[in-house]
Order: sequence, then structure tokens, then C-alpha cells
Amino acid sequence: ALYEALRQLKSNDYEDADVLMISDFVMYKIDRDVLSDIAYQQQNKNTEFHSLALSGEANSNILQRFDTNWIYDPAQKGIIKELTRGLGDIRERV
Repeated sequence: ALYEALRQLKSNDYEDADVLMISDFVMYKIDRDVLSDIAYQQQNKNTEFHSLALSGEANSNILQRFDTNWIYDPAQKGIIKELTRGLGDIRERV
């Protein structure tokens, strides 16, 4: 998903874009070239990368690369309100 998002960002030369990745983020690592491309987009194109982790076991080292992180735990009360509020905050920055 990140490869495709980065490909789209490059092919259309987007600026001030937002990327939302939804995953369990139970992964060992992300390739260095992907991390480098994410950093480039964040620093030079003002792109923000947001994550919605559908797991309590998400890899925190990977989540640190994202500008905004939400952890969805269905057992947590008020999680839908919190996610909605977070998405509203992003919308207001536009």
C-alpha cells in the first residue's frame, strides 16, 4: 500500500497531500527506500502520513514514521468518537 501511495504521489507530483494507511502494522520492517521516500514527501512536498492501526500489537518503530497515529481497539470505549475527532482535525488543517 505504501509503495502504491508513493508511486501516486510521485507520478502526479502532489503537494500538501494526506495519505492514510490502514493496517494491523504487525510487520518487521519497511524497506529503507520507502522510508526515504516518505521522509522526502514529508519534508519537501508537505505530505502528511496518517496511520490507523487495527491491532494492539502494531510495530511502534514503523508508526513513528507517521505524522498521526490512531490505534483502533474495539474494546476501548469512545474509540469511534476519538477517530472522528482526529479526522476532523486533519480536515481543519486543509
